[in-house]
Amino acid sequence: MKEKIFMKKSWMPVGIICIALSLTACSASAENETSAESSILSADIDESVSNEAEENVSSDVEEAIPAEAEESVPNETAKSVFSESDETSSPEKEGLPYGRPVDFDSDSLPADIAHAIENYCYNGTFPDGQEGGAVPDRISYAVYDIDKDGKDELILQNSDTFMSGMTERIYSCQDGIFREELSEFPVLTYYDNGIIQAEWSHNQGLSGERLWPYNLYRYQPETDNYELLGSVDAWDRERADFDNYLGAFPDEIDIDKDGYVYFLLSADWEGQYNSSAIVDGPDYENWRNQYLSGAKTLDIPYQELEVEMIYPNAQG
Repeated sequence: MKEKIFMKKSWMPVGIICIALSLTACSASAENETSAESSILSADIDESVSNEAEENVSSDVEEAIPAEAEESVPNETAKSVFSESDETSSPEKEGLPYGRPVDFDSDSLPADIAHAIENYCYNGTFPDGQEGGAVPDRISYAVYDIDKDGKDELILQNSDTFMSGMTERIYSCQDGIFREELSEFPVLTYYDNGIIQAEWSHNQGLSGERLWPYNLYRYQPETDNYELLGSVDAWDRERADFDNYLGAFPDEIDIDKDGYVYFLLSADWEGQYNSSAIVDGPDYENWRNQYLSGAKTLDIPYQELEVEMIYPNAQG
């Protein structure tokens, strides 16, 4: 009996204790979960409130900053910046060097021509829009009816630069539009009958001192342009009695025996000399006289302009 009572006493308290402990644990768990949920909800609410407050503050700050900026920048400054961004780019605006003609009397010229000259000095662009490569240091110009069509042409000359950049150009101007009539190396002789002689930039060496090679042009009213008639070079026997390409000096062509013959090169000449182009002095003179007999040279009223270089980013 003692053992049985012991067993009863032992079993009954254990079951009750387990049930009690289980109920206590569940109650504690439920309280903990409720507490945790309350904490999470509280944290969410606090975070939401905090975020909303920060957004309100940030919005207030963002609204305040533009207002202050607008108040600190004058209206005319804002307009100036806006208008400059819409204008065409130029060396001056890009901070690049540009040119300015010195003591240029633009008021004495037609407005279109004066602007074309100023623009050429400014950035080296020719009146018809062709790029000149560089701002000139010094130029010469003339406004003159060189082709006798009743309207003045603009003659631009730049000989104060490197050899390949030297040029003289003739432009017609109609309603502000410029068109090139001739472009050549700037050693030109103008004649009153529309003929222009343009010396080459280089002498090939055979002509010696008696003649400098040249091109001959004639004005064509139908096209308002200058047509190339041909080119002239020469061979001086004292300079060389033999040429690697042409062979020996052509004594059979040198009828007057002065040791000098000429190359009459056609307008479509492609740069190769050949013996068929060689003529003696009298034939050369006859060819030239058909274009220049009785013609007189013209004195072109060139005006020189110094061009001042402006360096926008220069300091001091």
